[in-house]
Amino acid sequence: MTRQSKHCETARLPARHANLVTALLLSAVPAIALYASAADAQALSAAGGKANRPSIAITANGTPVVNIVAPNAAGLSHNKFTDYNVGAAGLVLNNSRTAVQTQLGGVIAGNSQLGAKPAKVILNEVIGANPTMLNGTTEIAGKSAHLIVANPNGITVNGGGFINAPRTTLTTGKATFDSLGNITNIDTTRGRIEIQGKGLDATRIDQLDLIARSIVVNAALHADGAKVVGVGGVTRHSLASGATQSAVEAGLTAEGSAPRTVAIDVSKLGSMYANSIRLVGSRDGVGVNDNNGAGTPVSARSMPEWGIDSGRINVNGLIQAGSGGASFSTGSLTVIGKTGTVSSARGLSVSGGTRNEGNILARTLSVENLDNSTGTLKTTGKMSVSGSTENTLGRIDVGSASFVGAVSNDRGVIHSAGKLNAAGLVNNILGEISAQSIAIDGRLYNEHGGLLRSGSTIKVNGYTSNNDGTIEYVSSAKFANPVDGVVTKLKPGNVSMR
Repeated sequence: MTRQSKHCETARLPARHANLVTALLLSAVPAIALYASAADAQALSAAGGKANRPSIAITANGTPVVNIVAPNAAGLSHNKFTDYNVGAAGLVLNNSRTAVQTQLGGVIAGNSQLGAKPAKVILNEVIGANPTMLNGTTEIAGKSAHLIVANPNGITVNGGGFINAPRTTLTTGKATFDSLGNITNIDTTRGRIEIQGKGLDATRIDQLDLIARSIVVNAALHADGAKVVGVGGVTRHSLASGATQSAVEAGLTAEGSAPRTVAIDVSKLGSMYANSIRLVGSRDGVGVNDNNGAGTPVSARSMPEWGIDSGRINVNGLIQAGSGGASFSTGSLTVIGKTGTVSSARGLSVSGGTRNEGNILARTLSVENLDNSTGTLKTTGKMSVSGSTENTLGRIDVGSASFVGAVSNDRGVIHSAGKLNAAGLVNNILGEISAQSIAIDGRLYNEHGGLLRSGSTIKVNGYTSNNDGTIEYVSSAKFANPVDGVVTKLKPGNVSMR
């Protein structure tokens, strides 16, 4: 399927077929008639006044159809529901003034209440007390539009998908509007989005937004060529700019008596695949978690040295980004367990600290503090650490490395295929550090079996201690003080870069 075909306008029918279409579509069907069981009787029920109350119909093949209300001058169709759910048969949102062919419901009649123009944005807001279940595919008939499903009581996706909705937003927040009727922000103070069972298929759209106080991914989220934006915690989020404010910045207060929880949790059965992934944790202590059954909840962990209070991302499953890269904002990334993997075909950036006990794979990596203890980290390009680095029993293999803060390499391995620059202290105890060239501005403690090896030059501007250590180089080695221990100049053919 080409990118264009994801959200092309569905086929319109000549007016002469209108009578036939009407026979296939029974309008004004009560909500109870749309579902077989009494338990699902209120699965889809409209609410609100005339301006916000859509009509509900059903096609001959049993697919529910919502005739959305006329959009305002800004192109927003604001529809209100007491209950809003999508069953396995799917749901069609009618954004066509004339008869149109749909993938889910076949031929349907035009939407007589749509007005002069189709909607650019369709907001389906739940004002009742029940959560939303999305167990089937939602299709927009006619002109494609940005679809927003908003339910503060929560949204569960189990086999949900979208057709002809190039941008889809699922949120437990409340939309705010400007004087022209445009949506300005989504304010979130409560509610959870959960992906379970059959997962979420976002392969036919361009962008998926998940905005809630808590997001739980217990199944596969497939977005493939699309962009996924996940915003967790009490936040104010702009759909237009993508900017996110924390509760403190926006003046918002969390609703409910439940204790603070992690904002985004991709569990052991969960996974996230997309061309680009952006995850945002709030600043009020909730963060992003992918612990995949790791045991202790991340909220119970105490890691203030890695910025844990500003949001977190914990991974014991798989988060995989394509050429669009991945970024984690206002939070820290923690990869838990050997099965935890964060992979990016392009760049990976974390505004907070990064703790890796599993696997991080990326073209480039930019983080604040890095704890790679027992973890494996690989980049084909540059790795930049603006804070401190801890690599106890860990392995780091990068194209080049830049360390601004102190580096502790206790029984670990740090290898750079190119340059390795360290601005601060380097403590290499029983560890191995190798690079094509090494430049250290701070002190170097290469002790107790530590190995420092360069394929060309080594330059240390600070004090060097090489007690029971080994330093090997090919071209030159410059130190600020006389160095004890083994310092060996190697022939180029004898250098083994690990």
